[in-house]
Parts: sequence; structure tokens; C-alpha cells
Amino acid sequence: MRSEPITPAESTKRNDFLDGTKGVLILLVTIGHAIQFIHFWGKSTFFDDPWFKAIYIFHMPLFMAVGGYLSYAGIQKRATGVYIRGKIESYALPAFSWTGVYVVCLYLFVEATRSWFSPRIVIPETCRLWFLWVLLIAVVLTALVKRIGRSFWPILSLVFAGVILIPIPPSPIQDVIVQTKYMLPYFLAGYIVAASGSYFLSRDKLVVIGVVAALATVILFPLWNYNTYVYTTGMNLVPGNYENIILRYGAGFATSTFVVLVLCTLFHNCPGRWSLPLRVIGRDSLYIYILQTYLYIIIDRYMTNHRSEPEHRIGFLTTILIGIAVAWICWFIGRMLARHPITALMLFGKSGKRVG
Repeated sequence: MRSEPITPAESTKRNDFLDGTKGVLILLVTIGHAIQFIHFWGKSTFFDDPWFKAIYIFHMPLFMAVGGYLSYAGIQKRATGVYIRGKIESYALPAFSWTGVYVVCLYLFVEATRSWFSPRIVIPETCRLWFLWVLLIAVVLTALVKRIGRSFWPILSLVFAGVILIPIPPSPIQDVIVQTKYMLPYFLAGYIVAASGSYFLSRDKLVVIGVVAALATVILFPLWNYNTYVYTTGMNLVPGNYENIILRYGAGFATSTFVVLVLCTLFHNCPGRWSLPLRVIGRDSLYIYILQTYLYIIIDRYMTNHRSEPEHRIGFLTTILIGIAVAWICWFIGRMLARHPITALMLFGKSGKRVG
């Protein structure tokens, strides 16, 4: 494994490892939703499934850490105002656009009523793509702290600690607040790795880190239960929830570290042609994330209208294949939509010069 520092010329190239990692993670997103909505037919028992648990322990935290890592170069090199405007275009614009598309579809195909356009519906729907909002909040906070110039790390640590400690009042944007509190430390971890260059450790140190992360994963995995999911117990710092949050972070960081090292070994030893499909969908993971969200909304609505248990549950292997198929279908549709500059900008936050 490579141990020398990265050169400035190399830093401008696409990182094939990160593209491949994002490809693996976006497949886990679609497979996890397939387990939830198809294998378990929308029943809440999916939380107890060991495969679902194995995915949800780390897949979105690691996605956020990758986002923090990739944000480092832009925050360092670009003017703060320009950088923030670009990220608003990349993340907020698609969230608003897809909300508009979804609400109009509800009006046209479900029930023609003005109630779909009320703030009670529109605001929560705008937050449905919560990952985009959390990533936007994280990069904006980090960029603004960087603008201060002095005492960057102490101030950044205080900002992130303050976000985690703030209470969570009931509101239409509650899910985004909860996920922001949950995901910010992972974003910061990725940013710190990029800033420190510690990802180029010696082989011996990586082996030690891998063994420790693997042991921690093995120990913490059986302890993860229904109450550990952020979706069930949230991020409120109240008695009875402290242990859930501690376990959530401990398992998330340990498993993410272990998975990164495993993927690093696999990508390093596998021929490039084998990892190409993962790198391809990893580069366009935004398309898949957005489109699979709304595809599974359709599936969920169908499951809600057909509450009776199916005669034969779809097998787990078939569920995995469905999740993979969903990813590739969404990738293909996303590529088609992104060919036109207007749809690329409005639906995916990509300007014409970046599409393709």
C-alpha cells in the first residue's frame, strides 16, 4: 500500500478509490431500502434484520465522512462566498426542484387538491432529501469558520459541539436537525483526515487500526438494537438516550474505519476493470440518491395501499438484485436527465460545464 505523501498534481485528479467507495455506499442505500420496502413489505420488523443493521450502522455516516474529505480542497482553495453559492446551487436547488415535481405529481395523479401545496406538506417534503441539506449545513459552517482565519480548529470544534448540544423542538424540519446533529462528527472526521494527510499511514499502522476497528465492530454489532437507530430514538441528550447515542457513534466510527480499510485493500488488489462499474455509479451517486428516494416513495405508497402480507415474501438474494437494479435504473435515468443543461441544473445542481 502506498505510504508517500500525495503530490499537488495528483490532488487535482479524480480519486478512483473514493468514487468506488461512493459506488459501494450508494448500492447499500438502494439495497437497504429494498430490504425495508420489498423484503419486509413495509413492516417495521426490518429494523431487527441483521443485514439491514449491518448496512445502517455505517453507510450514511461513511458517506458523510467522504463528503467532508472531498470538501476540504474546495474550502481551502476557493473564496468563501463563491464556494457557498456553488454548494447552495448543488444541494439546495435540487431539493427545492424535486419537492416541486413531487407536489405537482401528487396534485395531478393522486388527488387534485390545493392542500398538497400547503406549507404543512411542502416544508417536510423539501426535507425529504435530508442528506443534501445536512451536507450543505456542514460545508457552510466549516467554510464560514475557515473565513475567520484564526483559531480555526478550536472554533470549528465549538461550533460542532454547539450544534450537537442544541435542543430539537418539534418542527417541520426536525428530521434535518436530527440528522445534522448525527452526521456532523462524521463530516468533521473526513475533513480532518483530508487536512492532516493521515490517510497515508504505514502498512503496519493501518493493520493495527484495522484490527482494532474490526474487534470494536464485532463487539458493538450485537449491542445495536431497535433503539440505537437514529430514526427511532433521535439525538436528544436526555437520560435514557445517552447510551444509544454513544453506541451509535462508537459502532459507526469503528465499522466505517474497518470498511474503508477493507475497500482500500480490495480496490488496491483488484484489476481496474472490476471496480469500474462501482466507480461509474459512484461518480453519479447524486443521481441515484435522489431518484431512488422517489422510486421507493412510490413503492411505499403501494405497500401502504396493500397492507396484507404477500403469500410468499421475496427472497433475500432477489431483494439484493432488485436493489442493484434500482441503482442502475436510477443512474441511467439520471444521466438522461442531466444531458440537458436546464434539467441538469434544476434537478441535480450541475451547471452545463460540469455535466457529463
